[in-house]
Amino acid sequence: MGYLRGVVHGMMLGAAAALLYAPKEGRQLRQDLGSRLEHLRGEVQPMLDQAQGMVESARPKVQETITRAQDQLIRRGKQPPYPGTEDAT
Repeated sequence: MGYLRGVVHGMMLGAAAALLYAPKEGRQLRQDLGSRLEHLRGEVQPMLDQAQGMVESARPKVQETITRAQDQLIRRGKQPPYPGTEDAT
């Protein structure tokens, strides 16, 4: 996800820089920036939605794994590493 975020930010900065160096008046430049940003959002949003779906689908499994690990620590007479995490959901 970090790589994708870097690519998206690079694309946005590159597009903004290209527009800033283009000889246009302020109003036209703002309109161009806005329309390019909307276009970029339209292209990137499906990827972000997919990534969010993957995170959401993995969340129950991760929570289950954490709970099992905490239960094992408690059974061994040890405290979980962070106070208050035994009942975190």
